[in-house]
Amino acid sequence: MIAALEYVGPKYRVVTGITMSTCLAIGKTLLGLIAWMEPYWRHLILIIYLPLFVFVIYFWIAPESVRWLISKGRYQDALDILKEAAEINGRFLKENTIKDFTDVKDIETKEEDSSEQWLVCLVFKHKPILFRCVVTPIWWISSILMYYGLTICSIGISGNKYLNFSATIAIEIPGYWIAVLLLDRIGRKAVLVTGFWITGACQVAFIFISKGEFRNYWLSLSVYLIGKMCIAGVSTSLYVYTAELFPTRFRSSLLSYCSMMGRVGGILAPLMPGLAAVVWEHLPFLVFGVLALVSGLLVLLAPETLGAPLPDSMEEAEELGKEAPGFKQHLRTLVFRSQSYTIR
Repeated sequence: MIAALEYVGPKYRVVTGITMSTCLAIGKTLLGLIAWMEPYWRHLILIIYLPLFVFVIYFWIAPESVRWLISKGRYQDALDILKEAAEINGRFLKENTIKDFTDVKDIETKEEDSSEQWLVCLVFKHKPILFRCVVTPIWWISSILMYYGLTICSIGISGNKYLNFSATIAIEIPGYWIAVLLLDRIGRKAVLVTGFWITGACQVAFIFISKGEFRNYWLSLSVYLIGKMCIAGVSTSLYVYTAELFPTRFRSSLLSYCSMMGRVGGILAPLMPGLAAVVWEHLPFLVFGVLALVSGLLVLLAPETLGAPLPDSMEEAEELGKEAPGFKQHLRTLVFRSQSYTIR
């Protein structure tokens, strides 16, 4: 996911992330239908996992991220990949671009000096980054808990549990593409806050809709699916937004940290049906609603990244959302302030 976002420019970053999430949703929708046709778990596992061995060859096919190579000082490798990309697309690199990569090998940059420090020390040194490392895991835990919690609880809805599961997954696809239409128009924060709060409102509304009365069955199902659609949009948007909040050199590590913390929500999600059975039928939905409200409020405290190139250093990441003179131009540099690479 990270490498794919770094392959493309800001114009295509959101579409790339949403497309991958859509493919994931299609796969999970098919999983429900395959499980319906082949319920025996041993055969199901073989059907699901054997094709994955094909992707081992991606190690030799997929190119490395140019941004990551530059951040590690591997300028020649980055230049080789850019040349190959230009050749495949029938384009050519500017002469000054090649010269920039040649000259930069001898330049000692501030980013290279900071790479000698431990990441933990750098995070505590830069307070805005530290704050993001505190609040972003809360977003991830909340979104993953609601995402998987609503998916797992869907089999408890009356009707065919396999079809219920597939429908709950399929509704994610419009959620993803609604997000892609809005992320580059109203901003990352607006999409996340709205998505969290609509999901929370749906959970509260679901509690008050009597599922025992036939006339309210379709209403409760609709509210349930709207909530799942919104949290799906939030979940895929978080990948894009979180990646944009952290610098290239540490983006993979910090995004992995957020994703790892988010798995706490994934661990708790399977416990929700048991919690409903032992304590209160609608307690999981109350928990989802509270988490959605809190997470939406915390998103308001983070900077907007709409239109900002990916930051490449802690200093650039700190400046996200600030309107300092020349800051936009400063962000466009990859390794040093006065030089940049482009493909014409």
